[in-house]
Amino acid sequence: MPRRFTDSTAAMAVILVALVTGVAGCASLKPTASASATASASATAAADYWPTVNGINTKLAADIQHIESARTPTAVGSAITAAEADVYLDYYRLIGMNPPGAAQAAQDALVMALRDFRGDLTSAGSAADANQVCAGSSALEMLSSSPGTRELRSAEAELAKVDPTAGARTDSFLPPPTAYTSRRLADGALVKRAAHSGLGQLTVHNNNDQDAVVSLVLGHSDAATMALYIRARSSATTTGIPDGAYQVYYTTGADWDGSEHLFTRFCDFEKLNKVIPFTTTAQGNGVTEYTTEQITLHTYFAGNVTASRVPADKFPAS
Repeated sequence: MPRRFTDSTAAMAVILVALVTGVAGCASLKPTASASATASASATAAADYWPTVNGINTKLAADIQHIESARTPTAVGSAITAAEADVYLDYYRLIGMNPPGAAQAAQDALVMALRDFRGDLTSAGSAADANQVCAGSSALEMLSSSPGTRELRSAEAELAKVDPTAGARTDSFLPPPTAYTSRRLADGALVKRAAHSGLGQLTVHNNNDQDAVVSLVLGHSDAATMALYIRARSSATTTGIPDGAYQVYYTTGADWDGSEHLFTRFCDFEKLNKVIPFTTTAQGNGVTEYTTEQITLHTYFAGNVTASRVPADKFPAS
């Protein structure tokens, strides 16, 4: 309560005054001894400086690895939030450090660089929240040339000049400068081929401004039977689709990561609110009927089938 806080403060002030008075009246205390103790404490703090800096580097290196391994916008955002928290703590830990005298200027630069790097992380997290950054690789591309990253590299270079043998590497956790990639597949490229041969045929017209991957998923499976790549404002056809009732999922975006089967930037995930059956029927006399289907993807509502958003972590693997 306010009254208790005021009383406690006053009592502490009295005690401090008494202690100061006692010290002033004690002739056995020598200023030189006090100076010696201060110098010893400073030397100890300086000796702790390089291990602390290296410890910060190790922790942040692990944070960056977690960001890099993220495969959905939500996972990217969570990993960035954890890194932000560590940078926040490291910033205040370094403010309280007593570096070797020759490292003071580099220390000041390092503190400011960490502050700005935390702001860069916040910006990358906001981009992930908006699905502008969809994977760890694109988050690191964004961070690799950010102002805080450049400042951290500069501060590390100055620290290295102070003591090259100390082993301090405050920037080794940072991604190397990387340009944004814009990887694409050709129209009609099969991201995943149908597991069994069939006669069904699917044509997709992509009227979006982003490339797309359309996936056919049987029943409640968590994996696509087949997946087709269609570039923006283009069309593609695939054949050999087995019979079955398929839920149609599609993802759009930029920079297709072929190893992870995802768009790393400006991603969106949807499914058609209709199941499409593919059937094959023998009519006799050597005649066989099979399903041919056409789907048109629009950037706005148009057509006879609606679509629903799907969380990235619920989107079937292709």
